[in-house]
Amino acid sequence: MTPEPTVARQDAFFRELVELSTDVVYRLDAAGVVTFMSGAVTRIFGYTVDEVVGRNIFDMMHPETRKAALARRAAKEEEREETSVYETLGLRKDGSTLWIEVTSTAVRKDGRLVAIQGAIRDISARRAALDALRGSDAKYRELVESASDIIYTHTLDGRFVDINEGALQAYGYTREEFASMKVQDLVLPEDLPIALQATAAKASGSMARTGPYPLRTRAKDGHVIPLEVTSRVVRDGDRTLVQGIGRDLTERQAAKATFDVLAGLAADVRAAPTTEDALHVLLERLAKEGAWTCGEAWAPAPDGKSLVLSPAWSGGTEPAIQRFRKLSQKISYGPGEGAIGRVWQTGTSVWLSDLRATPGVVRASAAAAAGVRSAAVLPLLDGTTVVAVLAFFAPEPRSQQLSWLRVAEQAAANAGMVLARRQAQDRLADALGLMCLQLGASPAAVLVVDASGNLVAANAAFAALCGTALRNGRPAAVTMGGGVEQEMEDPARFAERARDLYMGRGDLRQAGRVHERSIVDLRGDDGKGHGKLMVLRDVTAARETQESLRRLQQRETAADA
Repeated sequence: MTPEPTVARQDAFFRELVELSTDVVYRLDAAGVVTFMSGAVTRIFGYTVDEVVGRNIFDMMHPETRKAALARRAAKEEEREETSVYETLGLRKDGSTLWIEVTSTAVRKDGRLVAIQGAIRDISARRAALDALRGSDAKYRELVESASDIIYTHTLDGRFVDINEGALQAYGYTREEFASMKVQDLVLPEDLPIALQATAAKASGSMARTGPYPLRTRAKDGHVIPLEVTSRVVRDGDRTLVQGIGRDLTERQAAKATFDVLAGLAADVRAAPTTEDALHVLLERLAKEGAWTCGEAWAPAPDGKSLVLSPAWSGGTEPAIQRFRKLSQKISYGPGEGAIGRVWQTGTSVWLSDLRATPGVVRASAAAAAGVRSAAVLPLLDGTTVVAVLAFFAPEPRSQQLSWLRVAEQAAANAGMVLARRQAQDRLADALGLMCLQLGASPAAVLVVDASGNLVAANAAFAALCGTALRNGRPAAVTMGGGVEQEMEDPARFAERARDLYMGRGDLRQAGRVHERSIVDLRGDDGKGHGKLMVLRDVTAARETQESLRRLQQRETAADA
């Protein structure tokens, strides 16, 4: 039985995360081709996500600026630059231009550039605001005040002359309080030399503009606001002033940290050799991120009518916790039963701040004995189908942690899609194993691929057509995890030749033999496609007989004439 959750989560990888930011979050391969881009690309550039994935990111930049962007990518490839922040002209889908700020960071593996990730922000309003500051034109003042960035003017000794509404909102000071303050009152002491050096460079005339550079500041209530600052020298009569813009990086830093967590977690889940290993990786990482004592996974029983405890487990080596787990192995949850069953039924997360104050907890006494006080339960979703349920526990009461919950839910949704495919592959592997054993001695050459086009099964006759053989004389090979090629004596030759044969059309003519090709879909009881079966039958004798009959008929027709 498959529960039907009331809330569907069908967003693509990382969609919930990037909705927290107005920036376009992206990831490129080493050649600059987009492999991921957040939904903000529609608002800023007018493209849908599907339209940009697979394209080169430089298509979204003005032609006159692409050369500089290519040079920056080359610098990362040559390890001359790891992270860069720069302003450039972007190109919308409708052909119009806009000013954007691009942040890009190199991602390396074994010292080799494998990807570039970062963010793009629309800074058209900021550029207009800087123009307003330069000209002090009244018609731009409203734009300056409405900007979310911190826009300021101060003297060379750091005393504030002007500040916009964005700064008042960010720091919590009034305009009158700012009038008596200096830059030194906001910047953290350890970062103050950076600010003073930038001001000194502008005061000496050696540099008219500095930035963007990072600077940590402190609000009135004490919390730290990390900024990215760009400033320049302006003249006001006989006074020399510094005008600048500071962007609050809190959101970007949090988004990047979360992005890194999800990116690494998704890769580890995909690389896990078995479903249990994938669940273990997911539990370990999410438990660590949320500082949970232990984590468990519940998966559908073979009959699909209940959830049973999976072998996957994280943490909790204490005897009391182990007794709690041992008890859990003896029970199951039906739809709607306890928090585990409710999450399975609804597809929505449940946060239990204090188990002792929560009625209807199925394992209440065992949890109390184990010292467990709070729990978070969330679904692993494949679209709208719950494929498993995760539960995390802590020894103290906890109020809901929205930041962790958002990351965990998105990670679980991503993992749910991976695990659903793997479960389907496992079911297919069982069926294919029996089928290929039955066809192992068949003279027909048999190849099976899964729904993603991966080679998953082949018999000896097919291996022979590829110019190799199965190891140890096995009648068939089914290796869903590592690939069918591992069972071949010449894996590289088999992999190349097998794909050529699968992609071919019509009869196969090889070594004087003719093989008739047929491909059929493999579908489950639910009607979903699970792969394809290709059979190559040797029809040489039949074709020769047909040709002989055709010639005989031609001779008889000619004689009658």
